[in-house]
Amino acid sequence: AVVSTQSTGTHNLSSIHPLRTLLTKFALVVISAVIGCAVSQEYTCCSPDQWEADARQSGLFTRDEVELGFINGKARVSYDWTNTRVLFDENVLVNETELQFKLIRTFSGDSGTQYLILGDECFTEQIPRGMLKSCVPADAVEIATFNLGVGANSLRVTSRSWVDESFPYTSLGLSTVQGCIPVAQNLVGDVD
Repeated sequence: AVVSTQSTGTHNLSSIHPLRTLLTKFALVVISAVIGCAVSQEYTCCSPDQWEADARQSGLFTRDEVELGFINGKARVSYDWTNTRVLFDENVLVNETELQFKLIRTFSGDSGTQYLILGDECFTEQIPRGMLKSCVPADAVEIATFNLGVGANSLRVTSRSWVDESFPYTSLGLSTVQGCIPVAQNLVGDVD
């Protein structure tokens, strides 16, 4: 996935509006789930080095523990371990406000840079670690292995569940038996 962007301004991510902070947190949790960011060095299996996926998200949030809000979104995710970058191109509805943004993460060695592009503004933040490989952690609990589809048009997959200690969610992942190709990923959790 080749990523090139242009914007009229670059800003530090810490100075942005609370809605942008919410979008960033939301996107980071979804990216983490979709690419299976296991921090452990022990894995059950790892995905191919490059892939793309469609992601769908929905969630509820509260503001000041009183006002209930709703997030519904769809995104195109491009994962590129070879060129050390991830792209998350999102269309999201927050209550009745539609937003489109891109979250790009690029890495070099033990650090990276995150770019949040919202409209014609670009917000940056440093990432104090290298890129994480898209893998199913070794402590994932295998739920079942089964076929999706029928006969010659079927795909053998394994369903697993795990808790990521770095993020506040439980993940349920579905990947192919051969090649560990991500097929589906669901997460449940709270984001503060």
